[in-house]
Amino acid sequence: MANQDWIRANDINYDGLKTNGFRMVFHNMPHVTFFCQAANIPGISAGAAIQPTPLHDISISGDAMIYEDLVIEFLLDKDLKNFGELNSWLRGINKPDSDQQFIDWKKNTSMHPVYPVGHRYSDEDNLYADATLHILTPKGNPNVRIAFRSIFPVSLSTVGFTSMNSDTEYLKATAAFKYLTYFIEVD
Repeated sequence: MANQDWIRANDINYDGLKTNGFRMVFHNMPHVTFFCQAANIPGISAGAAIQPTPLHDISISGDAMIYEDLVIEFLLDKDLKNFGELNSWLRGINKPDSDQQFIDWKKNTSMHPVYPVGHRYSDEDNLYADATLHILTPKGNPNVRIAFRSIFPVSLSTVGFTSMNSDTEYLKATAAFKYLTYFIEVD
């Protein structure tokens, strides 16, 4: 019996993680969600605080966390609806031409982060949204969720057209997001 307890305690899943076994869901951008082709689990790092001593300085944990950007790549739909979703969000929160852009965007957007019941929304709440990266098993079932809280776009790539291709190539765009934090949740 002790042997079975050890096996259970040290259970190893030998199934590999597939690069195409994911689904990225943006709670405020259905067109980007549908056409998303690539996404990442951002890296994180933490600095180390230095504690001086008479003999030598000692590194200790407890410095600020640094989160890398969430980066996605998505196919462009023929009407550029997904590109437009991101473009409007980026322009709306950064008001490049006038303050009225921000006012219009806030009035017309319905995005809100997923907050607990009873949360009182503030004027800043619809500047951000939530997103979830679903990691799928080799059989295509959701297994792990990476839940991003309070994301907002910081860049949207160029879209290049060319008449020199003889084959049909579908255009893609890349977007990068900052966020408050992310959590790993196992089903």
